Amino acid sequence: MKLNFKLIFPILVVAVFFISASFLGQKYETNIKEFVAFGGSFAPVFYFILSIVSVVFAPFSSFPLIPLAVVSFGLWTAFFATVLGWTIGSVIAFLIARKYGEPVVRKIISIESLEKIRKFFPEKNSFFETFFMRMFFPVDLLSYALGLFSKIDFKTYFLATLLGIMPFALFFSYVGTLNPVFQTSATVFGLLVFLTYVYFRRKKHENN
Repeated sequence: MKLNFKLIFPILVVAVFFISASFLGQKYETNIKEFVAFGGSFAPVFYFILSIVSVVFAPFSSFPLIPLAVVSFGLWTAFFATVLGWTIGSVIAFLIARKYGEPVVRKIISIESLEKIRKFFPEKNSFFETFFMRMFFPVDLLSYALGLFSKIDFKTYFLATLLGIMPFALFFSYVGTLNPVFQTSATVFGLLVFLTYVYFRRKKHENN
């Protein structure tokens, strides 16, 4: 079975940007903090808003900005801003897809990209299945795909999204504090876990 390169390539690109941003953030930490200081308390609010926008107006991703947020605001502020921003953005994307359907979603994001993720949907969109998918698939694509193709109810979706995003955001917020060598290793490890998940999910789908 061949893995879909079109699904893997964007993730590789984002991973490279993440590591690059982290390297630059650590190298120019003092300059970044001085720049962010001009924004005062609005700086983390701006990052929070950007996290929401990045999910709703896919395919722009705020994921590579996590290391810069960690350098600018600290680990926990970056973590909570990311979780809240992505969760709110995910809710908006889900509701847009659920209420307005494909004609509107098509104007925001590629339906073909959503169809690729749809192949990995389990037969039942339960809490635990949605929770685990949250840790493996891009936030924006999965939000629109679940809203458009699944029958999951909003309460289950919201809880699974919030709790599923938290370990993902915490892991990469922490990774953003490591040196580039460890970051690369952690990112590669995360990618291998993702590829393993995709492989067995597709294999199971093909056997059914």
